[in-house]
Amino acid sequence: MIKLIPDNVNINFIGYRQYIFIVSALIIVASVLFACTKGLNYGIDFKGGYVVEARFPEVQDLEVLRQKLSAHYPGDFSLQQVGADGHDVVIKLEMLDADATKEQVSAGAAGNAGAVTDAGAIAGANAGTGTEANAATEAIAGAQTNAQAATNANISNAQQNSTESDATKASHAQVIEKIKSAIGEGVTYRRIETIGPTVGSELVSNAIKAIVFSIIAIAIYIAFRFEWQFAICGLIALAQDCIGLVGAYSIWGMEFNATAIVAILTTASYSINDSIVIFDRIRENIKRYKKMDMPELINRSINETLSRTVLTAGSTLLAVLALCLFGGEVISTFSLPIFIGISLGTFSSIALSAPLLLLFKIDREKIIGAPKVDVQAS
Repeated sequence: MIKLIPDNVNINFIGYRQYIFIVSALIIVASVLFACTKGLNYGIDFKGGYVVEARFPEVQDLEVLRQKLSAHYPGDFSLQQVGADGHDVVIKLEMLDADATKEQVSAGAAGNAGAVTDAGAIAGANAGTGTEANAATEAIAGAQTNAQAATNANISNAQQNSTESDATKASHAQVIEKIKSAIGEGVTYRRIETIGPTVGSELVSNAIKAIVFSIIAIAIYIAFRFEWQFAICGLIALAQDCIGLVGAYSIWGMEFNATAIVAILTTASYSINDSIVIFDRIRENIKRYKKMDMPELINRSINETLSRTVLTAGSTLLAVLALCLFGGEVISTFSLPIFIGISLGTFSSIALSAPLLLLFKIDREKIIGAPKVDVQAS
């Protein structure tokens, strides 16, 4: 068996825990600040847009293609050359504001109709308080006219809403045609997708729910499998990993799309796997060394599993690094966040989750009296 770390290693992780807590807090604070100030570079999966995958008869110069598209499309877009032969290009275009604000225009029309109705009601009320019969009759007639105008406006607005979907589809079709005319002839379109702003907002909501529910499920498992103290420490470590990865997306301006959610969930699952291995060793040592002080016992448990953790993380990081360097632009945009996430998860599993147990009072008698359950560390 390969041993990168000797069996008798004794690194004082507990002695350095105050510095580790400070580093972890800085990671969380910096990530939150960057995410709140700089924001995230949302992809079209979340903010809406167009995806066109085109195959050209010859290798394309992306700069020349960029100039062609700029002359026909005023919005932001990105180009990615995919495939080994360089003939395939993925074009991602941000949805124009005119396409995203059709609902606002419709809402404004409805507001104007409501204003007309209010004006008619006010006129009727003023007519009721008048003293001259002719003035009252004229005011009531004016109110009836205004009410009829409001009714006509509502009918027109309803008709507008019924045709809004068709108008939006037509607008998207016009954008796609502009893109095709800019690209030129002789191109095979393998994929053309349109993602609206409403779909993007739903994806954001569903992504947040997926992350939150996954972390809660992990915490419930740890609480039942070990003790509630272990669950809290695992949650804190997971929060640092996930928030730190989101901060990396903000700091380096990487596109935050659907694959980013996969990267966050992968980071969480990888991190908690290593933490559970260390937690299980702590529980075994509590039963084995009944009189040993808890700081020494936790430090011993971390060092006993250090070789396994480093070997597993190192082999995984080497594979992901190869994808980052040689996988091409498309694969590297996904593998780089995975590399950062696994690095954060390894740090939190070794140096953060277990030392945090010292902040909570663990019932050693309860653990010693519990029946032994075998855990197979993957």
